Amino acid sequence: MLGVSNEQCVFVGDDPDSDVMGAIHADMDVVWIDRWPYDGRFDGEKRVHRVSSVLEYFVF
Repeated sequence: MLGVSNEQCVFVGDDPDSDVMGAIHADMDVVWIDRWPYDGRFDGEKRVHRVSSVLEYFVF
């Protein structure tokens, strides 16, 4: 609907399985709001603990 590719999107989500894994499989960049016990699966992904911290990954 936006007319951009998945590679041009950033997905922000808090569920490791449906949000993070879904976005990775769709070739999107991910910012994971880590509200779950961390098990090391997403070491290469951007990770925050609060929604307010998501903006740290963007340059305006």
